[in-house]
Amino acid sequence: MNKSFLLTETNTITDMINHPALADFGEHLLPRAQDKESHLLLHDVGRLMPWHSHIMPQVVVQAVNRMITDSIAGKKVFYHFYEEQSKKTQTGLFYFRGKEGAPFALICPGGGFVYVGSLHEGFPLAEVISQKGYNAFVLQYRTGDEMTACEDMTAALFWIFENAESLGISTAGYSVWGGSAGARMAADLGSLGLLHLAERIFPAPQP
Repeated sequence: MNKSFLLTETNTITDMINHPALADFGEHLLPRAQDKESHLLLHDVGRLMPWHSHIMPQVVVQAVNRMITDSIAGKKVFYHFYEEQSKKTQTGLFYFRGKEGAPFALICPGGGFVYVGSLHEGFPLAEVISQKGYNAFVLQYRTGDEMTACEDMTAALFWIFENAESLGISTAGYSVWGGSAGARMAADLGSLGLLHLAERIFPAPQP
């Protein structure tokens, strides 16, 4: 592959979201939708995530380049799990493939339910997990409050289970990861269980 297709820390946020291999979903990479207006260099990407620290730009770039490499190789990297357009434009799943038929991990990055820090707490983790042979998904969820984020996490899990065969994954022994706000989402799931959480978020219609 031509290395000129890969990003470096001297590329800008705009270069990243408009990269030909990422352009169909580039804005979903960002912590907030308004960050697409940023002219920051990727070297300074940490400034987009003020509640995070120890952000290593080279690690961020490496993880994004993994998605570029996969996309160029013909591997689908980004999936929608909602049909409703208003939700679809704000959510999605990034897929880092491991071994065919291996269990999956769902990663919920943090950001205080104000932004989604996938560039720091999502993609780099998913890359390492996939290198270990597991399949990894990074959740882009709606911000604003915990229950809305949990709604997206629950919907994403049901979608993954429904599409497990075509995704080439096993649903046995799956795991949910999270940092900060994402850890609260994972804890909600662990405390209530997937079905009980779904019942709380999507109550049955009253007769």
